[in-house]
Amino acid sequence: MAATALGVDADAVRGRGAPSKVVAAFSPIAKVNREVGVDDLLRLVADGARKLLDVSRSAVYLRNADTGLFEGRCAQGPPWTETAIPRTICGQEFDGLTREILATGRAVPVTDARHDSRPVRAAVLAWGIRSLMGVPITDDGQIIGLIFVDDGQRARAYDQGEIELLEMFAALTSGVVARTLEIDRLRTEAKALNGQNRVLQATVAFGDRLAALVAEGGGLPEVAAVVAQFTGKSCALYDGRGPLRAAADAAATPDDRAPAFAATLAAMPDVDEAVARATPGRPTILAPGSEGLREHRLLLLRAPSESPEAGVILLEEGASRLRVLDANIVRRAAAMVDLIVRAETYKARCLRALVADLLAGRAGAAAAASAAQYGLDLGAPHVVCLLPERPGLAPEAVADAFGRATGGPRRLAVEVGSRIAVLLELDASGPVPAAMGRLKEVAAEALALLGDEPGAALRAGLSSPCREPGDYRHAVAEAEYALEQGGEPVVAADDLGAGHLLTIGTDAARGARFARGVMAPLLDDPTPGAAVLISTLDTFFACSRSIRQTAQELNVHENTIRYRLGSVTRKTGLDIVGSAKDELTVQLALQLR
Repeated sequence: MAATALGVDADAVRGRGAPSKVVAAFSPIAKVNREVGVDDLLRLVADGARKLLDVSRSAVYLRNADTGLFEGRCAQGPPWTETAIPRTICGQEFDGLTREILATGRAVPVTDARHDSRPVRAAVLAWGIRSLMGVPITDDGQIIGLIFVDDGQRARAYDQGEIELLEMFAALTSGVVARTLEIDRLRTEAKALNGQNRVLQATVAFGDRLAALVAEGGGLPEVAAVVAQFTGKSCALYDGRGPLRAAADAAATPDDRAPAFAATLAAMPDVDEAVARATPGRPTILAPGSEGLREHRLLLLRAPSESPEAGVILLEEGASRLRVLDANIVRRAAAMVDLIVRAETYKARCLRALVADLLAGRAGAAAAASAAQYGLDLGAPHVVCLLPERPGLAPEAVADAFGRATGGPRRLAVEVGSRIAVLLELDASGPVPAAMGRLKEVAAEALALLGDEPGAALRAGLSSPCREPGDYRHAVAEAEYALEQGGEPVVAADDLGAGHLLTIGTDAARGARFARGVMAPLLDDPTPGAAVLISTLDTFFACSRSIRQTAQELNVHENTIRYRLGSVTRKTGLDIVGSAKDELTVQLALQLR
């Protein structure tokens, strides 16, 4: 093609009287179009200059706009020169040859390079140069590149005709080189802008999704899942005190835990140290952990807050590398994590204050409604677990231990005098004794997590279930009494039977609470069958526990009485017929109800 997209016409060059040798050397360059890359074009320029003067080597350098020096871009000649030239630079203060080319704007020949002070002597010796010539590539009065030619060890005196040929060739190529450089710059800028635009669009989409998620009531697990979804990387959220609050894999549900992250920052010493050094709001990249503990890089970001509760986000590189988009997403998420953590902290403080009032008997009639606002359902049965005083034992550590023991979030723990009380929800779907047994197991596991000091083994006392706000102040006394008993590390008030009620003293409220705790499965059942069971129990005890007399009194078959007593055992977990303790408990509850 005679005319190209770059506006170069080889026929027009010939028409200007250019020698045929210049036209032949320039002809491949004249055929390039806008799609050619800079390096491919420069290789054509170097090859054209070499063939034009029939030399063995040629090289092209381009000016670096930042340093003002000229960097080797390509070479034609022996194979070793093609890889060596891109690592070289010219134009320094001691490079007299390049300085003369820049000063004159003309070609500069050197006949005897070994005894000429202008070329860099180290380069002359390393490359084995005897004679060489350099010519500038000029665009709009500015020198944008240099062409060097030499014939290796062969001495050569470049005459005026050869100098003019090379200058004419450089002048013809300058326009093509300048336009290709400009197109490459625009293409690079467009690519960068497109990339920035994609990052911006993805960041905005993430922000919209995050805002909608929080508006829907999402918490930290949901935030971790969305971050993992948008980045395609495992994400973990820690609070400022160190515990893992939420984690998600790229394709995980909010409840899944990413195996790459420890339960606390302290369990990852290098990460914990990096968190301490990190500037809030500024992403930090961590290299893989030592001793093979962590195989991939991490992106770490502390939430933009100096609060001790401020969250920490970790993003694991995994299968895909960390990108600018990942840092943008983590920045957006960090601000939301900080808000959620602050809100949860404030909510937890209010809830702890409310529970402290409940346990002290200071909560009013609106306690249930207030608790519901903070996520605590006082309508569901709860048990008070009391731990004794131990130096260094804080409510936060107790709350974490009970959370890990139950496999869920941190449990509510407050100080009651010198002791620590934990509120545990009771499973009301089955018999109370079985549910209390499971809570005892939870308490025992939590005590094991907290650990014992020599001579000061931890113990725990559990109250009977609380079903109304007024029950909680009595529950503290029950848990204290259970805590003072010897034997097992975990003792529940219900384990002591009705005898504990007489030991700690009885008033009307405590008596009603005891009766309700024992009879709740029957009292809370609105069906006629529950009333029949209670009536049967009253008659059974009035007839001195005689099944025959009870059947006669109620005018039913003896097996009916046995079935009803079995139903009471299934509902309450108390064996009236086979256990003297259970019999006393139920009989006393019936009297006090």
